[in-house]
Amino acid sequence: MTRPVPGKSYLFVQCKSCSKHFRVVDEPVFEGKPVEIKAPQTLACRSCQAVATYEAADMHISSIEKRKKTGF
Repeated sequence: MTRPVPGKSYLFVQCKSCSKHFRVVDEPVFEGKPVEIKAPQTLACRSCQAVATYEAADMHISSIEKRKKTGF
C-alpha cells in the first residue's frame, strides 16, 4: 500500500463497521479524466479489516491535505 500524496485526490469509501475512510484504489484521480467506478465492490477496511460491499453511491472523491504539526 502506497502512502497518499498531499494535494492529490483519491476515491474513498467510509467503512460500514468503524466509520473510518479508506481509499478504494491507491492511485490518485486525475482532473479532467473521467472516473470509472466498477460497483458494487467488496472491500476490506484498512483499519479494522471488516469486509463489506460498497455501491457507487458510497464512493466519493476527496483530496488529501497536509497535516500541520502541532508542538505541545
